[in-house]
Amino acid sequence: MRPRYLLVVGDGSTGWTDLIEGLLQRTGLALAFDHPRLAALVSGDCRCLAAGERVCIIGTLFRRHGPAEQLASLDPSDIAAIQTNEGDALLRSFWGGYVAAIMGEKSTRILRDPSAGISCYFAEARGAIFFASDADLLVETGLVVPDIDWGEVGRHFARAGVPSPATCLSGISELLPGFAICVPWEADEQLPCWSPWDHVEHSDGCSDPPDSGATVGTLAVSNVGISGRGQIIDMDQGGTLNAAL
Repeated sequence: MRPRYLLVVGDGSTGWTDLIEGLLQRTGLALAFDHPRLAALVSGDCRCLAAGERVCIIGTLFRRHGPAEQLASLDPSDIAAIQTNEGDALLRSFWGGYVAAIMGEKSTRILRDPSAGISCYFAEARGAIFFASDADLLVETGLVVPDIDWGEVGRHFARAGVPSPATCLSGISELLPGFAICVPWEADEQLPCWSPWDHVEHSDGCSDPPDSGATVGTLAVSNVGISGRGQIIDMDQGGTLNAAL
């Protein structure tokens, strides 16, 4: 089974405890993070990383530099940086397949990583916002009644694969990769947090800098290391990918 999660974002109003307990019973998930404004329910194979009392990261997380080892905890300095800049430090210093919830003084920011390694669908009900690994889970909560949005079905085919927050189910939207959304909201506006152009190095008009092959090689070795067939991956200075048993 695929990992499943449910993030519940509210305002700590009366009835919060009953809401969470009801969700635990209906979904069969386990409570992994608990705060009066934020709760994370996960399946047994879904990792939840609590970074202090105000940050919750669902999925996998690795440091951008260094060995490709999945993190089980974060340093206090990392937690402070994530809280201070509303999660931007995650995009600068880490990578992985994750959805992060960062609580501020008055709002909670939900950030989905750019790789699209983990899905994120959301719906609003009973004064709270529910973010889930799949639309089926939102329906299983009993808070969302599925109905086909025929107008969006037509727009879906017209877009020809262009990503959109809208789904073909009424009341259910998708948080796009590399975007964030703040709760509460005046409108469910998604904010772009990542662009590939932020990671392009200028080469003074040279389309292929001399060290580009070495740079790609270093990243390939550090982030991949060994392929699924047990082959060691390497890249020479000329940018040629080599594989050896």
